[in-house]
Amino acid sequence: MKYSTARRLTIMFASIAAIFITSYFYLDAKDRMIPILPVIIKPVAVGTLLAACFILMANIMATRKNEDRITNQNFRGAFIVLICLIAFRVITHFV
Repeated sequence: MKYSTARRLTIMFASIAAIFITSYFYLDAKDRMIPILPVIIKPVAVGTLLAACFILMANIMATRKNEDRITNQNFRGAFIVLICLIAFRVITHFV
């Protein structure tokens, strides 16, 4: 994947997540939250933020190695780091 494509996808996913998060807090502050909306908004926001972080980490790993493109090895490394961060969050949440 080219760096420019990764940058565009990261901006797109982060913007979508920001829109969902701000709409969630706005509706909650105005007491107009429909009970089903958090069930829809939260997973979409978390999923898009995870996708943005995944692509951003792969982009950072590729630029640190001075590669021309983002390779599968960079995506695998970003996936492992993201899974470790999620596991750490789950473990520390239950302690």
